[in-house]
Order: sequence, then C-alpha cells, then structure tokens
Amino acid sequence: MSDSLVVLLTGFLAQAACAALNAFVLQTFYRHYRREYLLHWAWSWWAFLVYLAGAGLSSYVRSAAEPLPVLRLVLTIVCLIGGYLQLTWLLFGTYEVVTGRPVPQKISRRIVAVVLLLVPLLVLATVPLEPAQRLVSRLGLRILLSGFAFCAAAYGILRGRVQTASFGRRLLSGAFFLYGLEQLHYFANF
Repeated sequence: MSDSLVVLLTGFLAQAACAALNAFVLQTFYRHYRREYLLHWAWSWWAFLVYLAGAGLSSYVRSAAEPLPVLRLVLTIVCLIGGYLQLTWLLFGTYEVVTGRPVPQKISRRIVAVVLLLVPLLVLATVPLEPAQRLVSRLGLRILLSGFAFCAAAYGILRGRVQTASFGRRLLSGAFFLYGLEQLHYFANF
C-alpha cells in the first residue's frame, strides 16, 4: 500500500471517527432534551459517516491490483446516498429549529425516497463520462449543494422564530455558515 493511500485512508478514518462522535453526542442530547431536531442532526452525522466510509473504501478498491468496477460503482452509490442524506437530515433539523414544528412524516419519507432513487440514477447516468467529468458531476454537485445547504441552515437558525439570537444560536449559525463557505470555496477550486 502506497504512502499516499495510507494518508488518504487515515484522513477518512479520522473524519469518520469524528462524525461518529458528533452523532453519538447529538443522540445523547436528544435522549436528554427530547428535541427532534437533535435526532435529525444525529442522523445527519451518521449519514456523513456512511459518506466518509464509502469514500475511503472506494479509494482503497480503486488502488487494488485488479480493479473491481462493480464494487466501486456500488460503493459510489452508497457513499453519495450517505452524502445527500446528510444534507437532507441537516435541513429537516433546521426546519424544526426555525419553525418549532416537526417535518411531517409523510413529506420526510417522500424526500428520503427521492434521494434513495435519484442518487443511483445520477451515478449510473454518469458512468459513460470521462473520469474527470464523472468526478465533477458526482462529487462536485454534492459539494455545491452542501455549501448551499449549510449556508441556508445557518441563516435559518440565526433568523428563526426566536427573536433574540442566543449565544448558542449565533455560535451554531456561524459554524454552519463557515462550513458552508468552505464547501463553496472547495467547489470553486474543484
């Protein structure tokens, strides 16, 4: 195994461990405070863990002596489903913070079903493209949407139904906004 692959896999593993820790902390807060948005945000971090694990495994499979294109395709689909579900659950939680109402179950199930249907179609539709174009259409789109989703979440949390923004709201909103900007910057330099 090359040194660059070890570094790449170590980076994915470290990020996945942090995602698992964040998800666990948010689930613990949910058990204590019983706020549905905390559960949605915990699921968002679990989905991000799936995204990172899929990306790491895909990188490892890509470096194998004998390429396994079907396995890479399946890993790409699983990875991107995790990535898009992360954004979905992030926005569900933000909706609940902003409105004070839960996302209707019927609507949330439909949105999750659409993600589960569209992501494999996106991946399969991009198979005939050149590798660079595939990367931009798969990963680039997710990064762009991630930037917009986190910026929208930041705005929503800061301007939510509570008139005065507490320190916690401002801190969370600022963190979401900075992460959203980082994703948009990453997309611009992709």
